[in-house]
Amino acid sequence: MRSPPNPLLASCRAALAGLCALALPHRPQPRRQPGLIGSHSHSQTAGHHLQRHGLNPRPRARGLTLIELLVALTIMSALALFSWRGLDGMSRTESHTRTHTQGWLQWQTALAQWSADLNHLHENAVVPALSFDGQLLRLVRTDPHPPPGQEPGLVVVAWALSPASAEAPAHWSRWVSPPVTQQHDLLRAWQAAQLWQREPNAALPQQALALLPLRSWQVLLNQGGQWQPATTPAQATPAQTAPPDPAALRAPEGVRLLLTPLEGQAVPGGPITHDWIHPRVGGGKSG
Repeated sequence: MRSPPNPLLASCRAALAGLCALALPHRPQPRRQPGLIGSHSHSQTAGHHLQRHGLNPRPRARGLTLIELLVALTIMSALALFSWRGLDGMSRTESHTRTHTQGWLQWQTALAQWSADLNHLHENAVVPALSFDGQLLRLVRTDPHPPPGQEPGLVVVAWALSPASAEAPAHWSRWVSPPVTQQHDLLRAWQAAQLWQREPNAALPQQALALLPLRSWQVLLNQGGQWQPATTPAQATPAQTAPPDPAALRAPEGVRLLLTPLEGQAVPGGPITHDWIHPRVGGGKSG
């Protein structure tokens, strides 16, 4: 005698069947065609065999079409063009920055040397400590490189604007005499500086250096708290019949340098003004 069916067990079976139906996708059964019963049975058997072992047939890989390939090549070409333009712009910017930096370093080096010469002015009883005739500036300073164990001598330094040539523009140049310790040697070096300005290629014991290209320059001297153009007439030698005026041999209280660079130089703002004040007036060296 059969026992009555358990309603709870029947409900569990129905719920399990519903979950299986939701988990497994519904695949429509292919329609059978006459004459293909054997092949359909074979494919269905192979499908059941793959599903039984957990294997599914992989779909065939799909390649790129010709239009998709052309679009990809176009995008890659555009990216390469934009990258090349970016690299070219970076290279131009780097070259401009390097040129600008080198130009400023050249100016700073020349002005630092100018300040160093003025900071070491030496007043003497033979020639003026500083003299400018509108084209040539001469000054007397202590030797920056004295021999070891000896007192530093004196050197005559000359600044002038060398004339332009077919190969190069006008340059602001600096000339240095050999160090001297005697008064007659100092006077001879003072005269040699003027000869160098007149004939830059003269065979003189000298150390001349072209510092930077320049259009023009001007020097103002400060005496009594006022700036005046330095137009001292050039003299080969001081007067020998009368003792020199001590006031004319003293160094000025200040020197103002006005430089006009060439067009296209890496110096913004036009002309450059550089002031120097004597330590006895300003309380310290400046430049």
